[in-house]
This record gives sequence, C-alpha cells and structure tokens, in this order.
Amino acid sequence: MKKTIALLFLALSSAGIHAQENNESDYLLFEGKDTTFCTITVLARSAGNVSDIEYYDVAGEKHKVDRKEIKNVKSLRVAGISMDYVPIKASKPDKYKRHIEIELNGKIIVYNHTRIIAGIDQNGDRQLYQVVGAGAAIHMIKLPDGNYYDYKESDIKKYVAPYMLKFKPFADSFKEPISMRNIEAAILKYNELGE
Repeated sequence: MKKTIALLFLALSSAGIHAQENNESDYLLFEGKDTTFCTITVLARSAGNVSDIEYYDVAGEKHKVDRKEIKNVKSLRVAGISMDYVPIKASKPDKYKRHIEIELNGKIIVYNHTRIIAGIDQNGDRQLYQVVGAGAAIHMIKLPDGNYYDYKESDIKKYVAPYMLKFKPFADSFKEPISMRNIEAAILKYNELGE
C-alpha cells in the first residue's frame, strides 16, 4: 500500500513538473482571493458542470475543493486550457452559470463549452479528455463592458460589430464588414490593438 502511494505521489509530482516546464501552470482563482498556482489532477464534470476539483499546491500538498465551493472558482486553468465561471445563456447573465472554456482571450473573450475534464491515467500521468454529453452547447462572446452575446450572426451584427467599430484604431485597420465569416479574425485584431 505504501509503495502504491509513493508511486502515485511521484507520478503526480512529475506531472506537475512537466506542466511547469511547458509553461502550463495551472491555477484556481476563487472569488475574492489571490490566485492559487497548482497542478490540477482531477477536474470532473456532472451534466456539464464542474463537480470535482483536486490539486496539488506549490508545496506539494493535496487539496480537494468542496463541492459547495466550486461555484466560487471564478476562473481556472488546467494544462493550458483556461475556463471562467460564466452564464450558460447570454440573454440571462445572472442565471445558471458554468465553467466554460476560453477559445479566444483578451479584451473580447470568446467562450466555447468543449467539456474538458482531467484525470490521472494508469501510468500516473495527467490526461485531459474532451467529453460529449448532456448539457447545453455554449458558444458566446463577452465584450469589455461585461455583456455577453451569442456567437451568431444576428448578435454579431447588432451588438458585437458596432461595439468593436467604436474603437478607432480597430475601425481604421479592419476594413471588412464584420460577420460570422471573419469574427475571430476581427476579435484577434481588436485584442491585438487593445483598448
């Protein structure tokens, strides 16, 4: 039994070292607290919601986030994939929130719920898995003013494009009409120019 625990600890330590060497430092950001840098070894979902989080802190101590506290994890990153705790419906920002993966990060953020989970495989290596299953398909845009919009043509034309075009450096450099076809290129340019 002691051998198994020692081997598991060594495997988890090497997973943490591997993540740090690849500049993939994991972190948890709890509401109202400082960022906790760590190595997340378990990230489980139930019906699309994050249900379990286990991690090793920088001192090598193991922690498990209480299920009631998971909703207080405002943001997290596991193996280079960042997630924020955001509404699942852009039209209802104060209802039903979930940890959703960030597809594009910057002043304008694009979220795409790909349902990432993490665990330790039989060799003791941390693995990420993409799961398909229950839960809403969520793809939305968050503007710097804090408003969320669905990633669809009507919201892009009515809300996102006009907001972006108010920023003169962006409007002067991006001359194409903004649509679903080029929204990611437009957001990348906007984020590059900053505001």
